Amino acid sequence: MNSISAILDIPSGEIFDRDYDLALFASGHEKRAGHVASLLKRDRILDQGVFGFASDAAEPSRILNDEMYRRLWGTEPMIMSNRAEEQIYTFLASKLSKISRPKLLVDYSSMTRFWYASLINWLRFCECCERVEVDFVYCQATYEGDIPPLRIDEILSIPGCEGNTASAGPSVALLGLGFDSNSVQCVLDDLEPDIVKAFIAAGAARPDYVDHVRKSNSELLQRCGDVVELPLESVATTVTCLSEIVAPYGARFNVSMIPLGPKPHVLASIILSMKLPHVAALHVSGRRIPPWDALPTGSFICTRLVFSRSVQPS
Repeated sequence: MNSISAILDIPSGEIFDRDYDLALFASGHEKRAGHVASLLKRDRILDQGVFGFASDAAEPSRILNDEMYRRLWGTEPMIMSNRAEEQIYTFLASKLSKISRPKLLVDYSSMTRFWYASLINWLRFCECCERVEVDFVYCQATYEGDIPPLRIDEILSIPGCEGNTASAGPSVALLGLGFDSNSVQCVLDDLEPDIVKAFIAAGAARPDYVDHVRKSNSELLQRCGDVVELPLESVATTVTCLSEIVAPYGARFNVSMIPLGPKPHVLASIILSMKLPHVAALHVSGRRIPPWDALPTGSFICTRLVFSRSVQPS
């Protein structure tokens, strides 16, 4: 088994000047879905893969993104469901089984959390790699128009983040807030937690974003008290801060993180759950109709995860 031995914030320039054995992208309906790939130097990427959503294939931006990957990268998107696991595991095994110390680039800007969680999960348990460096890059974006409300289907565990379901002790819900106050209420109604804590993205996040999130969740904030502001630009700091928040709640508690905010905080929640087995990371599954577009700003948040072979006790 491999453990996450380092979580590092890295400058975006390092992403574009590095050689990689494998680069992974997602082709979706957002304009930013192809932005990182369009800026990379093709000769520095040994191999690549593009995950394509089975839904929204006829959206204009999705068609343009698919065409860009075909034209610039000679790659046809692999169509998969937004909860694909086995397909991702099979793909990674085919690409990395003969490389003991690979370097990966993952543009998760338009990926579902199931996809990049499955990637991390595979790297934790793969036997072929003794050390892996994965650079995650998130392309910040602005949104056109109002974001449609999320139509909630269910709440479920993210792969590899199931947490401690056996404890009959008090339950703790750690909510990463976004724009969907209805989603938050749905989570609270479903989980009925004894303790509620909340965090939002700040730092590099625009001040109007922070204000919007606070206003959207004003009723919840009256219940749980002070909300913790965590830096959008630092996944490493966010993991550390979340670790400190959950530290008082040991294995006798049912601790669940529900990140409803931006993807860097989702990534941090997944990492923490995989490092602390008694902490679950949950996903509020649903759909926004119609889908909205995200325009790249040219700013990137980059995080390096280092996986090293765990020393097994004799």
